[in-house]
Amino acid sequence: MNKPRVSICIPAYKQPLLLERCLHSLRLQAFTSFEVIVTDDSPDEAVEDLVRDFRAGFPLRYEKNPFPLGSPANWNAGLSMATGEYVKILHHDDWLRSPQALGGCVEALDSRADASLVYSTSVNIYPNNSETFNTTTLARLERLNRQPASLLLGNFIGAPSTVLFRRYPGLSFDPALKWLVDIDYYIELLKRGPALYIETPLVNIGVHELQVTNAVQGDPGVVLPEWAHVLGKDPAYARQGWKMYDLLWRMLRNFGIRDQQELERYCNRTPVPAVFRQIVRAQAKVPAAVLRNGPASKAVMSAAWVRSLWL
Repeated sequence: MNKPRVSICIPAYKQPLLLERCLHSLRLQAFTSFEVIVTDDSPDEAVEDLVRDFRAGFPLRYEKNPFPLGSPANWNAGLSMATGEYVKILHHDDWLRSPQALGGCVEALDSRADASLVYSTSVNIYPNNSETFNTTTLARLERLNRQPASLLLGNFIGAPSTVLFRRYPGLSFDPALKWLVDIDYYIELLKRGPALYIETPLVNIGVHELQVTNAVQGDPGVVLPEWAHVLGKDPAYARQGWKMYDLLWRMLRNFGIRDQQELERYCNRTPVPAVFRQIVRAQAKVPAAVLRNGPASKAVMSAAWVRSLWL
């Protein structure tokens, strides 16, 4: 058997009907040099039963995790088994939009030996079947390739299902992260080579309330230590001008952090970035009611940012 060009890693957890839709979209692909690796965190056998029906004539490997690994350890479990030159982490509730989707991404990476990843326009599919399109401008793509950390200002690449990337031995998703895990991994990939973008929508993203991002995005006990962890990897990450300062300002303001002790408690033994401390000191000097007023908060933030340039 020839070695597959692409490894498609599906971290599964319950919802076998959604996984069936995902697998069916792979079965329809015109490009066929791929393997599918399903790593299962489910507490029952529903996913295993579904996979058993798909295995006939389909390059699928199934692994039941001995205990639930969670995100992103379950992603890494699949990645560690991958043998292909290229890898796609395809979530079980997402699916490829056309039979040409996988082949189009492979063709793009084949055309640029220096590129580390390719992503496409993706389509959010909501429970009422409405759609929204996630696109990228040329200016954004050019900035991303010049400054990978600019992705911290907004993840316009999207979910891992939108990405096909080169497999770099030893590179895995940071197990300390959930909220920023995909952004952190993209940045590491981009340090190895530029990103390519396909304007055609190739991936459908199933949007629902059970997604991990919905569970953690409002939790300061998750978001703050993760930001502290990522910013601690490179001091330059926090030094991205007014936009980064504004993002961190609004994050800390919205969580209502008013003193250093509370900040340290939420960061939970993760070293607190200096920019966090500076922002909290500045916000503590202003009544909370003023910070809740958008224009007033922006004015105070701008003044604090200018002062920070001299520290």
